Amino acid sequence: MTSSTTAFDATTQWCGSVNTRQLLIEVDDELVVEQYWQGADATSTQDCASIQKSATAVVLGQLVAEGIVDLGAPAADYLGSGWTRLEGEAEQAITVRHLITMSTGLDEYFDFDAPPGTHWYYNNNAYHRVRRLLELATGLDSNTLFTQRLFGPLQMTNSSFVPRPGSEDADGWPQSGLHTCARDLWRFGRAVLDRADLGCSDAFLDEMCSPSTTMNPSYGYLWWRLGGSSAVMPGNPPGRPVDPRHSFGRIEIDRPIAPEAPADTVAGFGMGDQRLYLIASANAVVVRLGLPHTEDPSGGSFDREFWSRCRPEIESYLP
Repeated sequence: MTSSTTAFDATTQWCGSVNTRQLLIEVDDELVVEQYWQGADATSTQDCASIQKSATAVVLGQLVAEGIVDLGAPAADYLGSGWTRLEGEAEQAITVRHLITMSTGLDEYFDFDAPPGTHWYYNNNAYHRVRRLLELATGLDSNTLFTQRLFGPLQMTNSSFVPRPGSEDADGWPQSGLHTCARDLWRFGRAVLDRADLGCSDAFLDEMCSPSTTMNPSYGYLWWRLGGSSAVMPGNPPGRPVDPRHSFGRIEIDRPIAPEAPADTVAGFGMGDQRLYLIASANAVVVRLGLPHTEDPSGGSFDREFWSRCRPEIESYLP
């Protein structure tokens, strides 16, 4: 299926030229673009990379609302003692909130880097322990848990967690990718934007999409904010040696991630330019899945180029 309007030609044509496989744009409850390339169709799935973090935040919010998980509690209360390479009080000081705000103070080997809450680092290994925490708190594996609480209720019929071969954290715990499609992510995004029967409190959803630390105004609870005053993003610029303790790197930018985007845009980001954008002011949901559009690691490259085209089109389309 292709777009029913020519209003988004610039965005659609550009996306088609930069390795996009699936593009879906909904504005004001109207699906204005649904386009596929490279043999993909409405049921084609792929690993959406770290967009899974944003889905995990919502399931966590449900458990918080039900009193099953406490954001202020030590993560060790759920993961068990010894989940880090720290001892005693040092491990107990790391809370669930530290895990979801990327402020654990751990390196990727779960060793000490800084006191929790004092340093922001995009620690992917620490994030995956959030999903493990949800499993241990509920007694359910991720697929069962997410199917019961998210995929089933939102009719995300093409979504599931699939093991990533050879991908384990420093302690050997296997990591999985969320395989999904644009339509499923649209259903998820629309539910978050509408706050429709998600089972999370309004307070949690507000916090999820707001700055969670002063160290990174562009990050909430596993969601990104495109209009933050500055940002710390993962990335290893050319010429900078990769530190195995911090393999995701660190890029600091003294501006919003994408000044071209509406200031209230929140997003799920996945490596390879996988994107789920939510824009409350335009009542819009945008999904992009595919391959990386560029090798440029500078912060927000895809987002800036995308929104320089899409924002004027959305604004001209609105009544």
